[in-house]
Amino acid sequence: MCGFGRGAAAAAFRSSGVGLCCGRAAGGSGLGSGFAAGGGGAGSLDFFFDDDFFEDDFFEDDEELLLSEARAGSGSRPSGMACGASSATISQGMGVIRCLLLERRRGAARVIGNARPGRNRPGGAEPSLDELVAVYDRLRDRVDALSFGPPIAFVYDPLRYAWAPFVDYLRLYARPRPEALLLGMNPGPFGMAQTGIPFGDVGLVRDWLGIRGEIGRPSIEHPKRRVLGFGCSRSEVSGARLWGWARDRFERPSRFFARFLVLNYCPLVFLEASGRNRTPDRLPRHEAAPLLAACDEALSLAVRELRPGLVVGVGGWATKQATRALAGAGVTIGTILHPSPASPRANRGWVEQAEADLTALGVDLTKRARRGAR
Repeated sequence: MCGFGRGAAAAAFRSSGVGLCCGRAAGGSGLGSGFAAGGGGAGSLDFFFDDDFFEDDFFEDDEELLLSEARAGSGSRPSGMACGASSATISQGMGVIRCLLLERRRGAARVIGNARPGRNRPGGAEPSLDELVAVYDRLRDRVDALSFGPPIAFVYDPLRYAWAPFVDYLRLYARPRPEALLLGMNPGPFGMAQTGIPFGDVGLVRDWLGIRGEIGRPSIEHPKRRVLGFGCSRSEVSGARLWGWARDRFERPSRFFARFLVLNYCPLVFLEASGRNRTPDRLPRHEAAPLLAACDEALSLAVRELRPGLVVGVGGWATKQATRALAGAGVTIGTILHPSPASPRANRGWVEQAEADLTALGVDLTKRARRGAR
């Protein structure tokens, strides 16, 4: 959990060397006197934490202003940053901003993203964020009731011990009708197993997605595969490739999530006695059947809530499951290469191959998301 109120947010900005001054610029766009290194009194912060701040359009506008001026090293006073605050400092500040946005979204039952009444479903029904969260709440309970035999010795469920960051992820970034839902197989031991976020490489989840928080522990852990949460120092290669691509291509989460969402088909991590990761495609049929039934139902319900234009399996196995689970749902299924380091093709250039796959599915990666897209 972020746990930021107004006072805590002000303190966080000051401790990072970023203070907020005055109000908005006369033209109504951007921040008035902008960000000044080490500046700002408590009273000058109030405008930044009113309800208007939490509108996504305002957040997107000011995020763009801050980051562009950070790159340019602007010293202009009427808007943007002063005193040469670094991109890293602004990134830290933006993490606080995302936490504030998250606190706002936690405050009440919300439709997905900022969906407007009557614009998302036939008959005016709104996709419900609470219903989407409930889908994964039920999935967690169903899969936790299953049992698995040798060679599987340990089963981790991040939806159990890292539930809060996962829900934070949905509240921050789920939007109705994304252009594409990217569907992974299951958590990796150094990705979602540590952070609760699909493909959740620790550094990218913390520093780019702006999600932090306390992570619990599985009831029984392998001594070589302990859950250290955001203290884990190992990188998840698949997650670093996927979220690194999203960052490099779209620059900011707001642009990426205006068009995409990333989820996993199966929430469980399977470990052998040696500590080796065992993927769900290798489960015996009698163990796989109830797991796939639970995951099929969850995917079908999630797609019903989100209504994506495409469901894109990340790898062949996830694509196969989506094709079966969503048969008759009227959604187009596609596939992209999995970013696993076990894939020779991915190791020869995953980004180029994945972008070619998306382009073949009709996804225009040169198109910039409409500002304020819901």
